[in-house]
Amino acid sequence: MMMKKMKTNIVLALTLYLWSLSILLSSASSSSLVEKTPPSQIVLYLHIYRDINFVEFASTNTSAIVAGSNGLSYTPVDGILRAIDVPVSMDPSPSSKLIGAAHGLAFEVFPGSIKSGSTGGMGSDASSVYPPSRESLFETIEYDDGEFQGTIAIHGQMSFPPMPNDEVAVVGGTRSFRCVQGYGLPALVGGSSTTPYVLFRWDLRLFYPPYCK
Repeated sequence: MMMKKMKTNIVLALTLYLWSLSILLSSASSSSLVEKTPPSQIVLYLHIYRDINFVEFASTNTSAIVAGSNGLSYTPVDGILRAIDVPVSMDPSPSSKLIGAAHGLAFEVFPGSIKSGSTGGMGSDASSVYPPSRESLFETIEYDDGEFQGTIAIHGQMSFPPMPNDEVAVVGGTRSFRCVQGYGLPALVGGSSTTPYVLFRWDLRLFYPPYCK
């Protein structure tokens, strides 16, 4: 009788142990499947390098003219098409760790009259020669901060240098940013149209539709 009771207690204890273990494993499995919520705001810094003498294909350039009203040697009265391949970081320092790159095209239009004697808008008197340009921007940002990875697509019009009310649309994304929507606020925080290095900032405000997971 005593032996039978001991066996019953052992079976009961083993059953409780296995039941508790299954609950723990199920809980761990469920928590590992929960996706992390991507950020609703990202501030990025674009480090733009270019030649102030308009040597557009210098090896250090991250922005280059690929088409204009008279090939690549011209005075941009009507407009230019600029290719972008710019390193991106989350810190304004040029030596900061990169988390991706911005790729795309910007069609720049220079409104108003152009003064004579200009050398293409990149010389020392460029700010007095050319008015601010208007850009139609098509840009994709590759992003990987170690926690979230994917691309963010940007489209819209803005001035260069950006004006206080400028705003562009975030029109989509991939991976961690799948189906993302929102807007981007541009700012020039370092350099100018006359300097070989320009520091540009995106303040992206992001929204994730519930129907796309």
